[in-house]
Amino acid sequence: MALWDLAAKGRGVPGRRRQIQDLGYTSIKRHAWGDWRRDAYLCVALREHVGDGFPLAYDGSAGFDLPDAIRLGTVLTEAGYL
Repeated sequence: MALWDLAAKGRGVPGRRRQIQDLGYTSIKRHAWGDWRRDAYLCVALREHVGDGFPLAYDGSAGFDLPDAIRLGTVLTEAGYL
């Protein structure tokens, strides 16, 4: 849902910022797409969208190689992911 809000924001359409919290959800877990750069971009955009106080997690099941896993892990750590 948060990614749909981001897409709406990118098109200039009013989104429902923080609607997930209003519905009672206490966190969001993203799943890997397999491209560390794209995943990093989306993870940072999601963090900016929901703010610093909302728990975010990432499931890296796409099987990154070690260098890409380190690169993405660094971005996720800086963005405050669990």
